[in-house]
Amino acid sequence: MFLSADAEWVEMFRVMDRRDWLENRLALVVRRDAPDREPESLALGGEGVPAGKYARIALERSGMQVPSRVVYGASVRDVLSKVVAGAADAAIVYVTDAALAPEVRIARVFSEDAHPPIVYVAVLFTSGGRGYFEALRDPATLESAERRGFRRRP
Repeated sequence: MFLSADAEWVEMFRVMDRRDWLENRLALVVRRDAPDREPESLALGGEGVPAGKYARIALERSGMQVPSRVVYGASVRDVLSKVVAGAADAAIVYVTDAALAPEVRIARVFSEDAHPPIVYVAVLFTSGGRGYFEALRDPATLESAERRGFRRRP
């Protein structure tokens, strides 16, 4: 079984089953002690990182000024770590990842129309993963995900 925040990633695989699972949103995060001002540097996911793709669209659609210094990360967690470590003033990450780092605070949550819907897609490759695949529908699983900031699909 595989979960992806980018439906295009799963299109290249031959799968037994597929379903949309949960949704997420994007947030601009800064260090908890950062002053309220425009960031001078920004961390984004690289070209192959789904969060980076969504972030570039959100920046364009929202008209947010992109600082002259942009630092790229290999994953959304890598992007988040750049703010935690002080390598960037701000980062665009998923709301759920922002909640994992007590050193940061959300400065802005992007509106839903600022980027395409961020939908986590679950795919099943072999029957051996069927139990995990079906467990994604379990009410306890969904409630746990919601407590962590994910949203159920309508």
